Amino acid sequence: LPELVNDHGLGANFELRDIPCTEPGLSPMEIWCCEAQERYVLAVGESQIDIFKAIADRERCPFAVVGTATSERRLVLTDKLLSTVPIDVDMDTLFGKPPKMSRSAVTRHLKLPPFDTTLSSYFDSTGSTTSASSASLSTLSASTSSQSSGIPAPSLTIRSSASSPAVAEAIDRVLHLPSVGSKSFLITIGDRTVTGLIARDQ
Repeated sequence: LPELVNDHGLGANFELRDIPCTEPGLSPMEIWCCEAQERYVLAVGESQIDIFKAIADRERCPFAVVGTATSERRLVLTDKLLSTVPIDVDMDTLFGKPPKMSRSAVTRHLKLPPFDTTLSSYFDSTGSTTSASSASLSTLSASTSSQSSGIPAPSLTIRSSASSPAVAEAIDRVLHLPSVGSKSFLITIGDRTVTGLIARDQ
């Protein structure tokens, strides 16, 4: 409804209870935002309403007049059942000129030990951790714990063995984390649950 009048540079006044609804328990927001209705919206001139009604009756097509367009670019939705005005907003707020979001942030600078990008000071030629790397990890854990306002920082443990280097194992463990390797977002990003093929997608 808002898009229809906005494309013509107009506003509109709508009555919520004129929208056909078989569920009386829905809130104004649920009625207005329900995408399951999938209804067609038409703009018909006031002088053509009787002709449109005759055509709809002939085709046995139910319809409802839910509002009128206005020259003032405001979207107004009234609710005669609850005697309220659920929506009264400028059209520009909906289309193209919403209020800008403002955020306040504080940057916290951590005192971290220097990181060796060659990893030579952390792992030896066999992939095992060195004594220096163990000391660095302990320093990092103590530093972050002291700056977390009493919240203990998670410790970092790197396991290694002769047959499985520590780096390869660490990568494998990271990829096994649900937050990293889960494909649930790709599965649920669209309305795919109605297809019944979710198990097959996984």
